[in-house]
Amino acid sequence: MFISVIIPTYNNNTELRLCLASLDAQSIGKDAFEVVVVDNGSKTPASEITRLFPFCRCVQESKPGSYNARNTGVEHAKGDVLAFTDADCLPDSDWLKNSHRLMAQNPNWQAIGGDIEVTLSETPNSAEIYESIFSLKQRIYVTELGFAATANLIVRRDAFDATGHFDGGLLSGGDYDWSRRYAMAGGQLHFAPDVLVRHPARASYRGLVKKRRRVIGGRRLVDGRYPNHSSQRTINQQYGASQNLKLLMNSATEHVSLLRSWQVLAMKLSLGIVARYEKARLALGGTPLR
Repeated sequence: MFISVIIPTYNNNTELRLCLASLDAQSIGKDAFEVVVVDNGSKTPASEITRLFPFCRCVQESKPGSYNARNTGVEHAKGDVLAFTDADCLPDSDWLKNSHRLMAQNPNWQAIGGDIEVTLSETPNSAEIYESIFSLKQRIYVTELGFAATANLIVRRDAFDATGHFDGGLLSGGDYDWSRRYAMAGGQLHFAPDVLVRHPARASYRGLVKKRRRVIGGRRLVDGRYPNHSSQRTINQQYGASQNLKLLMNSATEHVSLLRSWQVLAMKLSLGIVARYEKARLALGGTPLR
């Protein structure tokens, strides 16, 4: 079993170098995997980073969008298993070893959504805490909402080919769209807590606003395809007002002060306003953000 790791990148060479360093430290042998980095038009070429890692290849995709880049990575991949992650993720040292083990022990498993741990700095601000509470809840995504974020998605090549490529026209939400098509064809996702990548929390409110606007643009396109099982509907069911307050209160008792929890709640309410603005902008003919 040979694994192809596929990483799209766009103007984030600093994070990419850390990601590739994590892959260089994998506990599985270098003969068991390859890494295909897809540069999606970075101002400073990603090849300046990938040339430092002999196990890595860098290819180009000029069409904007991470899903176009992932599709190009698949086309260049040699593996019979595809492992998707992002340039700002840090795979655990046993990420590929555990992926290989689970696929070998469970031949009927076609796709795995591995866990994603949002990490904080030593003195986290409110934006980081918001991310750690509300973002990248892969266990919930896989077991309750039926999709896996491409920050940590492992798929057998034949299952990916049978489902079809990601929709390159989507700038966000392509993982949800692919997962819905996979499920509608009879595929099943499996959550694996020991197939772990870490994702540093966004450290600025500006970064959260940019992400929220990008996600809203993606959802607008995807949800029209699945009106009875939309991403917005299912996520709202999981994160209603009472659930939001419960998550915040649990965090306050564990590692966040009560005052900071209310600051995070205020941030969440503010991002809700951002979402409504973005929906209105798109409804008036605006273009989804990258």
